[in-house]
Amino acid sequence: MKYGFWPMERMCAGTANRIMKLEKYLRLKMSNGAKAVSLLVGGLRFSLREALQARGGGSARGGGSAKGGTHAKGGGQAKGGGSARGGGAAKGGGAGSSMPAARQADASLPRHVAIIMDGNGRWAQRRSLPRSLGHREGAETLKKTARYLKKLGVQYLTVYAFSTENWTRPKEEVNSIIGLMRNYIAAFDRDPENDQIRVRFIGNIEALEPSIQKSFHDIELKTRDNEDAIVLTIAFNYGGRSDIARAAREAAKLATAGLIKPEDIDEDMFSLLLNVDGVPDPDLLIRSGAEKRVSNFLLWEIAYSEMWFTDTLWPDFSDKDIDNALAAYRKRRRKFGGVADAIEGD
Repeated sequence: MKYGFWPMERMCAGTANRIMKLEKYLRLKMSNGAKAVSLLVGGLRFSLREALQARGGGSARGGGSAKGGTHAKGGGQAKGGGSARGGGAAKGGGAGSSMPAARQADASLPRHVAIIMDGNGRWAQRRSLPRSLGHREGAETLKKTARYLKKLGVQYLTVYAFSTENWTRPKEEVNSIIGLMRNYIAAFDRDPENDQIRVRFIGNIEALEPSIQKSFHDIELKTRDNEDAIVLTIAFNYGGRSDIARAAREAAKLATAGLIKPEDIDEDMFSLLLNVDGVPDPDLLIRSGAEKRVSNFLLWEIAYSEMWFTDTLWPDFSDKDIDNALAAYRKRRRKFGGVADAIEGD
């Protein structure tokens, strides 16, 4: 994709928020003679210097607040109105929702649920069906899961749809997954219930063919103004390690260009360079399909997530499984590295 400034009005809320926070962070550090720095943000490449010039010297619209309602706090570290990360600094809000300043460790309902949707292929094989049919059933399960979590009051759902390692699977299966994603997007507008869902994509999206990139971007734009919606983030061609490595390279570019000092790189700033910026870290990670590992998913973001595993294969995953996961979550005491409040009898 050619470098260049992507108009803010054509961006999804999460990407626009992140760019504005980066502008806020770097604006005061940037002199007229600073060299252009190309960043990869939310799957879109843009020239920060060109973006600043195109927008009148880099002042963020509305004093730095993004369309989705997030703003960067102060001229130094970009801290949005997000929930506290592991008891530490707050991570940026975004995706069009206002968030309380700190997460409640004893909250009965997670605000953000992440799911590794595992078991589609095995579900099909046990029925002597093509693996592609398992993925099709899995796509239906995703629809039902997103709607049920929205009904319960969960604000964010992030799912692992296709990893960077999944390209090693048989070509027929890979093509089936990509085709299913195309169909999922094409059918999205035809279902009125989807007005309650706001879709985002994370991962190395620019490595996909242009038509897929466009379909992803189009659905983000179409749903970004859905009010009172659950934010569904779909990780596609995503890997946690590669995302961290990419963010480190981007931070190195900024330092090499003289825009920041190495000591400026803290958790808050680094988070802005990750694909998942704009939503709070997951409170609960669910994995279906009997495996008990995280498989390179959200490695930075799940540092303090509670985890729940089930033998249920993803196509069979139901509202009952969600209820069981949430019941287990309510029994956890989340300390974020600290000491839990004393409980009578401890």
